[in-house]
Amino acid sequence: MIPSFNLNDAGVADDSVVRLWRAVLLLAISDLRSHDEAQRHHARLWLCDSYNRNVGSAFWICLHLGVDQDALRRAIRQSPSRPDPYLSRSPSTA
Repeated sequence: MIPSFNLNDAGVADDSVVRLWRAVLLLAISDLRSHDEAQRHHARLWLCDSYNRNVGSAFWICLHLGVDQDALRRAIRQSPSRPDPYLSRSPSTA
């Protein structure tokens, strides 16, 4: 079972909790445009990770915010953002 947001007595996620996790997701998306190569790389890895389903993972946040993580990953991969040197290196140069 995947843990959910803390729910109030009415069974609804507290708006402040939703805003917090939305801010986390938006910051990672913003980091994709960073001038810092390592920051872009880590944001891309975190956002595109579909294996980590722990609380606070991109998968978990997308699930609870109703964001289609598959569509998000496709958009990231198709984005004409700055090249990620960590992902574009050939195995012989890594």
